Amino acid sequence: MKFYIHKDCGETAVERPDTVMPELPIGFPFTCISCLGEIEDESDLTTVEMMSQ
Repeated sequence: MKFYIHKDCGETAVERPDTVMPELPIGFPFTCISCLGEIEDESDLTTVEMMSQ
């Protein structure tokens, strides 16, 4: 499972953690769901992949 983290706040940026880059669920710019800051492009995001057992 992949999570998209907003670099400015360090929290989850989008609602769907199962989306795959570059297929984000919405276009740029969009608002971070955690801090309500504006995300201009992919450089504002960090991708974290969680491996399940």
